[in-house]
Amino acid sequence: MTTMSARPVLLLVRHPLTGSELQKLWEDAYYKAFRNHFDIVVTEEDCDLDALCDQARPDLIVFRGAYSALHRRIAVKNPLSHGSIPRVGLYFGDGFCPTRPAFFHDMERWGVDTYFTQTFYFSENTPEIADRTFVLPQAFDEDLFRDYGEEKTVPFIVFGELAPWRRWRAETAAALMKRYPTMICPHPGYRASPTVGMGWVGESYARALNRSQFSICDGSIFNCVLRKHVEIPACGAILISQPIDGLKEYGFVDMENAVIGEGEALLAKIAALITDPSRLLNVARSGQKLAHARHASKHCDQLYRWFLRRRELKPGQTIIQHGTFGPFEVVENGRSGAARPFPIQANELTESYREADEDYRSGAPGICLKKLSRILELKKEYAPARLLFVRALLKSGRPQDAAQQALFLFRFAKQADQAPEPDPVEWAWWVIANLCRGDLAQAGAALDVYPALGHPELRRAAWLVAALQGQTRPRPQPAKKSDRPSVAISLAPSLASWLAEVEDLLRRCNQFGFADMVSALLREERSLGSDSAAEKTA
Repeated sequence: MTTMSARPVLLLVRHPLTGSELQKLWEDAYYKAFRNHFDIVVTEEDCDLDALCDQARPDLIVFRGAYSALHRRIAVKNPLSHGSIPRVGLYFGDGFCPTRPAFFHDMERWGVDTYFTQTFYFSENTPEIADRTFVLPQAFDEDLFRDYGEEKTVPFIVFGELAPWRRWRAETAAALMKRYPTMICPHPGYRASPTVGMGWVGESYARALNRSQFSICDGSIFNCVLRKHVEIPACGAILISQPIDGLKEYGFVDMENAVIGEGEALLAKIAALITDPSRLLNVARSGQKLAHARHASKHCDQLYRWFLRRRELKPGQTIIQHGTFGPFEVVENGRSGAARPFPIQANELTESYREADEDYRSGAPGICLKKLSRILELKKEYAPARLLFVRALLKSGRPQDAAQQALFLFRFAKQADQAPEPDPVEWAWWVIANLCRGDLAQAGAALDVYPALGHPELRRAAWLVAALQGQTRPRPQPAKKSDRPSVAISLAPSLASWLAEVEDLLRRCNQFGFADMVSALLREERSLGSDSAAEKTA
């Protein structure tokens, strides 16, 4: 689309944040980056997209949808108008966050099927979106995170909660406190009114880092690069980090511009630097140089580079991003999205989930439930474990307990007003849980609550309920591009395997009449050869 401006115009539509300054500052670093290449028009009120586009004449529409940050939802009229203008969705939440369904709800309503987010964290935890998701690096505002000339009065500083699911952070902080003067700073919280007595945010946080010789940063339980990995060295403190494969992509090298490790070996490296002031100074300077040379917001041009490729696309072409910092390539082989330059790094949570899933599939639901309970002690809102927990309860013949747990994620997100609609797979298994307790009426009624919610798993459930009600419907359609993405990561690959699982669960829950009817459907499905590639739904 041609505009009168010398630079492309970006129309940014977003729900206004109503919480603390913390998340506003996180977002502002990226908006500052975008302004290096775009003229930005921002709206965060109820609006008419058709009128906005007529007025602003944008070359790109960017929607920052819902995530865990507190916000006031806005209404967008005519959201699908001006469909020829490229549009993307910005996701700034945690990759595992249970409020992801609220983001996908917004994106579907606003006609967005291309996402940008920080690191590969989001698509790792939501595999269904990997081919439509591109990556922004962790970046910082160079005017905020810098050398303020503060005297180095704090040897070690630690920010954030020392929770069990941040094991490396908690263990490293405890080890440092036994050996060195260490300042522990509480997380300031995400609400407009502080949840702690005093929390450092913005310049006060940056100055505290500038006063410190060292600061630690983990990769959360998912081993990913976080904002603090670049904020810490930007302020002149030495980054101490958990070993994370992604740090190599960011240019961090152990004992050259950061200290990377764990346990006694990490403490030995720190001690070696403390006893060698010249080397300590070199590591601090090298880390700061790296941060400002590569990770300041002025270097974050990924959205702009994608935009340049996108406006040149021809029919049948797609875009691949080679790693976080690599080129955007136009291809004709159907591939799209950001390609990881390194394998997914194993972590405690996903490895434990994989073991629990194997136990479930091998017919050991009791063992599966025990492992899932330990996972949920660490991260109670971890979506894959929650969904598998419901299935394992059903496999254990506990339909009432399963029904109570089936909507945990939806209810959890509702507590923060972050759930316009549930995840489609969670809702599908709420339907199945009702069948397993013999409540066909409730199962049928649930399917009418969110008629716009589309997903292969939900279509399977609707087809099954209709069959149990004596209705004849076409076989459920496989996955479609218009489907709502789900936070689920492990589903039956075919309708036949799904029916076999549901039949087993119904029998274990003493719903033998329903189970016999499902068995008949399964025999019919197998007679059609449903395992063909064209009929697989995942």
